[in-house]
Amino acid sequence: MKKTVIFFTIMLSVNFVAAQTDTTTLSLDDAIRVALSESPTVKVADKEIQRVEYASKQRKGGLLPTVSLSGSYQRAIKKQVMYMGGGGLDIMSMMTPVIGGLEQTFSQFPDYQAGTLAQNILAATPPASTSDGGIVVGRDNTITGGISATLPLIAPQLWSSLKMNAIELELASEQARSSKITLVNQIKKAYYNVLLAQDSYKVVKHSSDNLNTTAELDKQRFEQGSISEFASLQSDVAAKNALTTVANADMAIRLALLQLKAYMGVDLDLPIKVEGDLPAFEQTMYGDIMTMDKSSLNDNTTLKQLDIQGKQLEQARKLNVAGRLPTLGAQFTYNYMSMVNDPEFFTGKQTWSPVSNLSLGLTIPLFSGGSNYYQDKQIKVQEQELSLQRENLITGLQTQLHAGYETLLTAALKIYSSKESVRQAEKAVEISRKMYEVGAATFIDLSNAELLYQQAGLGYNQAVSEYLTAKADMELLLGKTY
Repeated sequence: MKKTVIFFTIMLSVNFVAAQTDTTTLSLDDAIRVALSESPTVKVADKEIQRVEYASKQRKGGLLPTVSLSGSYQRAIKKQVMYMGGGGLDIMSMMTPVIGGLEQTFSQFPDYQAGTLAQNILAATPPASTSDGGIVVGRDNTITGGISATLPLIAPQLWSSLKMNAIELELASEQARSSKITLVNQIKKAYYNVLLAQDSYKVVKHSSDNLNTTAELDKQRFEQGSISEFASLQSDVAAKNALTTVANADMAIRLALLQLKAYMGVDLDLPIKVEGDLPAFEQTMYGDIMTMDKSSLNDNTTLKQLDIQGKQLEQARKLNVAGRLPTLGAQFTYNYMSMVNDPEFFTGKQTWSPVSNLSLGLTIPLFSGGSNYYQDKQIKVQEQELSLQRENLITGLQTQLHAGYETLLTAALKIYSSKESVRQAEKAVEISRKMYEVGAATFIDLSNAELLYQQAGLGYNQAVSEYLTAKADMELLLGKTY
């Protein structure tokens, strides 16, 4: 028995010393602050806000001009044929009145010979085309390069989408707040679980120490012949069983610390310990119950997100209506063009000609197959669904709110009764121990007293833990921000 006790004592001492080496002591506020700065959940929520902000800037960029450079090269494989005249109408017949006027003008010059202008034009003019021939036009190579700019002047759908950006940012911010509130709730519960494991360890360790003392005393009494070997074996077995309970309680502390570190987002191998104990929270218990507002759900994050989604649907309907309104845009283009035949290509002899245009474009949607009409109908149905969901959500939240408040009251009552039970159980253990030492009580009486003390102590710790857990859930339900 003595060797077993020494073994378990060494193992627990090693764990305790290892935990004390460079150990960081955290309060509940410290654990929450670390989690809010290191937890991946919070970081993801912050990244989502950043993404929505970038999306907003992207949409605002649609109000600015769009500028682009362009260049093209075109090779004429077969040039275009242009037909002029036809049906007995030639170019000279159309130009006769013009040539006659020019002849009268040039005839005033002494050196001019009559008819010379008409002969030159006739020599340079191809014969009139018929249905069987035409004039080949164009060059072998065409090179074009330039710049263009487009600016929306009247864009109702774009303007409406900018308002949607503000709503999306509001939703992302509320989702980030929800992530933080949920994380704080998880940290509090994990912290309370560590305190519960530590206080439960103290209870079973105290009972185990008492049983070890009794086993040592019974061993000495057996050696002295004052008690039977059976009585000595009884106390020895009870002490060994108590050591197993202590080992389980110690493991529960380590597992609770692992869960706390996981929620905090820190290295799982980081040695930490938490300060405080469960009875310390009992001091503010009744004040918390009296000051807690159990009627307002205005800050509930789920309800707020649902309301923001309602704003999104309303703005989506306005965006759909804006898609049916006219749009006006301006476009400016400035190009350089060169058309040159093969022998002069890349010789520097080709001529570059600038071409620029400024245009306005007006688009008036007339008919789109009824898609906008039915999309508007879909949005209205979604709004009705959201309204029904909101009513159902409020009913569920109010039910949880009242149930949580009743849980708080029940836990407070259990704390009061179990605290008195602990005091009485401690007194019963002391009395039964003295009676056992003088032979007025059996080991079963002492063991029962120790068992009652364990049940009372663990019951008290569990009642405080239930109260703290219910309080954390109430704060989550009310949307209380840390």
